Amino acid sequence: MSDSPVPRPVVASPLLRITALVYDALLILALIIVLGTILIVLGTSSQVSTQGQAGKLSETYRYFVLLPSFIGVTWAFYGLFWRRTGQTLGMQTWRLKVIQPNGALLDWPLSIIRCFSAMIVPLVCGLFGYLVHGTPIALVMSFSIGFLFNYLFALFNRRRLALHDVMSGTLVVRLPPAPPSRWLQKLLGRKL
Repeated sequence: MSDSPVPRPVVASPLLRITALVYDALLILALIIVLGTILIVLGTSSQVSTQGQAGKLSETYRYFVLLPSFIGVTWAFYGLFWRRTGQTLGMQTWRLKVIQPNGALLDWPLSIIRCFSAMIVPLVCGLFGYLVHGTPIALVMSFSIGFLFNYLFALFNRRRLALHDVMSGTLVVRLPPAPPSRWLQKLLGRKL
């Protein structure tokens, strides 16, 4: 009886990558809500104690404490998962893994480079949209278009790499399905 060849990982499609990203976004949103709650309580605690009610956070606090903290928790989320297993929880669901071209996992510097390179086009588009139209909606819409451009780039790249893959020298592969576990085979009473 000959064993069938083991399928090799292939570069993941943009649609699968965006789907895994949506899963991860829900987890990151939960982390940001918890962190934001803590930071907002800390940022308004002096107002509550003197005025008896919470006031509006200053722009300085929002832009120099909240925003960097949210970006930091997002980058830490990705960096920790990519460094340990190459897979976030959303990536595990869809059998995706981010690796270096030699197959090695990412280290911290490369994880940071990958996160930063994924933000370049969205930030440029967002700032451009805001400068042209001057509204927060224009900023968000332009940022989103830039974000999608990163993945649409893969449709025109012959290796199917997203723009931030090219910029960071990494790639996201789809792993072959794992064989069924022994307990499942026992449960079903046959070898799958």
